[in-house]
Amino acid sequence: MKKIVDIIFIFLAFTMFARAFEADCILYDKEKERTFRARVVDISDTQITYKNTTVASNAKTENLKDFETIYFATPKKFSQAYDLFSTGNYEKALKLFVDVKQEYLPTAFLSDNFHTLSAFYEMECLRHLERYDDLFSLLKIFQGEPLMRDDYKVQLDLYRLWEAVHHSSWQRVLELTLPKQDQALPGYQRAQVAFCRASALEQEGDLSEALVQYHMAITADAGAAPALAQKAASKILEMYLKDPDVSEAMKRWGTKDEERNSPGFIRLLEAGDFAFFYKAYLSEAFPLPKKFKKLLKYSSSELKS
Repeated sequence: MKKIVDIIFIFLAFTMFARAFEADCILYDKEKERTFRARVVDISDTQITYKNTTVASNAKTENLKDFETIYFATPKKFSQAYDLFSTGNYEKALKLFVDVKQEYLPTAFLSDNFHTLSAFYEMECLRHLERYDDLFSLLKIFQGEPLMRDDYKVQLDLYRLWEAVHHSSWQRVLELTLPKQDQALPGYQRAQVAFCRASALEQEGDLSEALVQYHMAITADAGAAPALAQKAASKILEMYLKDPDVSEAMKRWGTKDEERNSPGFIRLLEAGDFAFFYKAYLSEAFPLPKKFKKLLKYSSSELKS
């Protein structure tokens, strides 16, 4: 009896996973000059099998080359995943993108297909979640040729930059970011370039230029990359706290030994003012870390004449 149950289970499992791909699309037949909606039930790089959704009909198989346009409707699950991604819910978005990637695998050869788009956003979720090893593993097998948008292609190139940061290859980071500083990029990508360059400059000891780049990462597009802006802001505050001249100015604050014209005192005011900036513009999504709150008392607004 158990053997029969096992056979039935295997059969059901097989039929479930072998289920044909189905999705709604719009087809344009260039020879007959007609556009119509269809329910695709199977597709390959040579043939397409579909049902006409406007009338009851059996499935019809035709050569793919006979259709000039094959436009698939955006899957509901993809829209849900993108909405989650846009609001920073990367864990839930990741799961949905993986589902769509698997479901739309048969369309992988089409331009801007939802299999490739979902695989791309799967990697973007991993980048935001800082799961870099998983990201780079996927990148090795990712087939990005169907992606048509330039910013997608640039992002694939930026993953090389993140890989260099992840492996602390600071000279390589500086080499990769140098030509991109003058490149016309969307704000969220300029923020990535600036943050990665700042990280390398900080590790190489060029602290003043690192501060400039961290500020650029914040201002490039904090609305589209708030988590990266928060990381850059924390890096800036951390650098101030590690500055021995700033530490000395904190000790002398409000005492007879206070030196208001000293470099350390001036940088301490900068740190305090920046802590206020963080609290005012970033703390709603990312509360100011406890270790930085002490800097609030050293802002220029708290300075007594």
